[in-house]
Amino acid sequence: MSSDAIAILGFVVLFVLMLLRVPVGMAMGLVGVSGFAYIVGGPAALKNVGHTTMRTVTDYNFAVVPLFLLMGAFATTSGMSRELFRGANAFLGHLRGGLGIATIAACGGFAAICGSSVATAATFSKVAYPAGPRSSWKERVEALRDVWATLLLFAFVIGGIYGGVFTATEAAGAGAGGAFIIGVVRGRLSWRDIFRSLLETTRITAAVFTVLIGAILFGYFLTVTQTPQKVTEFLTGLGLGRYGVLALIMIMYLVLGCLMDALAMIILTVPIIFPVIKELGFDPIWFGVIIVMTVELGLIHPPVGMNIFVIKSVVEDVKISTIFYGVLPFIITDILRLIILIAFPIIALYLPSKM
Repeated sequence: MSSDAIAILGFVVLFVLMLLRVPVGMAMGLVGVSGFAYIVGGPAALKNVGHTTMRTVTDYNFAVVPLFLLMGAFATTSGMSRELFRGANAFLGHLRGGLGIATIAACGGFAAICGSSVATAATFSKVAYPAGPRSSWKERVEALRDVWATLLLFAFVIGGIYGGVFTATEAAGAGAGGAFIIGVVRGRLSWRDIFRSLLETTRITAAVFTVLIGAILFGYFLTVTQTPQKVTEFLTGLGLGRYGVLALIMIMYLVLGCLMDALAMIILTVPIIFPVIKELGFDPIWFGVIIVMTVELGLIHPPVGMNIFVIKSVVEDVKISTIFYGVLPFIITDILRLIILIAFPIIALYLPSKM
């Protein structure tokens, strides 16, 4: 069997396993190890499993994952998400469409200390629904006083990174420690809350590292079949031009967004797509911004946007069709935003160019 046939068979088996609800990381690892063993040999494939697992879980750079997850867990458990929404709703809720504006503002702030689109959707579905009464000026002042903890944590972590005080990994550790201290000092973290936060972080970290290890093993399989090089040759030879190929890639991400989590999508596809982007002459940083936005768009895009079903699981009395109708304006504006970023890359590259 040729390497092309093996690669195609590998992708078919991978998607079949995912449709059978096998976890993405396990599916990628199983296909990657099996394909590598078929081409190179069983002993080499098994040796790869051991080396890859040990190297991944002991990599200093990957320590940022559990530490930022722990920071988000402490922030959520100590009530920072609710305080953020109360503060935003107090000042914006009286406007027309104020509940939606307040929810967007609170989600934006919480995303800076959480980083998970699905977790943010689940959290604020509980916090923002149903709508509460409009706030008086006294309640607005009280809400502003409560939100200091989140603002302090945000300034500490983000300011430390951009100010050159922390590396990303150090900032994650400092942020987790900061969230813990703030929660304890304010009396918002009991021993049970701390244990629950640690347990949640452990579970999510295990899931993330399973995906990472599976993706690396699958990457070895792609390497020996020369899939990235062949995909690059195929796409660049279609005669669609660089922006035509980019449009195909973005459509692929929109489709995958209906089926997969954002992290799994990016880890699975970037090793294949990134060589194409380099060959077409696009800026890697700009492409990263575009891909993250496209992936997040895929998570709310009909018919199977993952975040839509997360929200539905929380607000059970709202029809799924109502939620899909509600996100349509955001889908349209997200597409317009992507078009603007593609037309004017400097919007995404200005700040990185100054660093």
